[in-house]
Amino acid sequence: IIYCIFKRQETIARLEKRTKEYERKSREKKEEELKAEKYTFNIHPLLSGYLRGSKGRNIADVQREFRSKGLLRIEPGLQSCCVLAKNKTTLKQAVDQLEIVCKKVIIPFEEMGQIIGAKGQQIQDIKKNSEVIKIISWEKWEYEFNQLHAGQVSYYQNIAWENDPEQDQHSNDWEYYNKDVPPIILNADKNNIFDKDDVVDLSKGYESQYVETATSTQTNSNDNINIDNPNENEDQNDALVIIGRRSRVDLCVFMIEMTLNHFRTITKTKKNVFILRTKINELKGNPPPSAFKPSNRDRRTRGRGRGRGRGR
Repeated sequence: IIYCIFKRQETIARLEKRTKEYERKSREKKEEELKAEKYTFNIHPLLSGYLRGSKGRNIADVQREFRSKGLLRIEPGLQSCCVLAKNKTTLKQAVDQLEIVCKKVIIPFEEMGQIIGAKGQQIQDIKKNSEVIKIISWEKWEYEFNQLHAGQVSYYQNIAWENDPEQDQHSNDWEYYNKDVPPIILNADKNNIFDKDDVVDLSKGYESQYVETATSTQTNSNDNINIDNPNENEDQNDALVIIGRRSRVDLCVFMIEMTLNHFRTITKTKKNVFILRTKINELKGNPPPSAFKPSNRDRRTRGRGRGRGRGR
């Protein structure tokens, strides 16, 4: 009996010590969180899969990588994610790994081929160097969006079905559980997923590569843009959708813009040279050509058949 009483008191003392230790750690953690650096960023619910990763792997990897550097907690929500860390450096690095954005980059139809490159090599190099998750053409974006939308709707429908005591009555009517799907997900479409800041218009400053030379003037696509009704300009433009970490997506947009500026400079120089030659022909009394189009150049005249050959 004495032995049992002694063991009981020993067990109680050990539990009290452990409880006090837990309370102390919990108190210290709360104090750290009150003093911690905090940052909350918004994210569209359809992109939450990229944030969490497969089975929460992405968040777990970030926690494991930055825990020793002062990361305290990651709290993902429906439309936002809060990150707490002991110092600003760790906070900034952790947020950079987690903040996922989706941006629409508007590009003129005529210039899209320059961005894609031969056999898609140009856009693949941009994707590789910028380290974004996906670059999707606007034509294929609808299919990609439908996949994201269906996955999130199905996720909330399954949760509602599992918690429904009358699930057998609605097993063949999944639309019944749409009432449990958040409206921002249920009402999302391929256009309203983008906020105002998520649309980057690179069609500004674009000049058509075609020149009407009968009057020695350049054709500028911006002259045909309707400012009052931007929807009328959609037929003149194409778009790319970029998904990835914010810093990587911004880098990708910058690389696309620099590539466009490079080709625009070359095109403008060629047009100016062509217009100058046309004016010279006019002064000499020679008839100018009706128009300049890149397709007018004859590929058969390249190489030995053009100009002086090697060894002449």
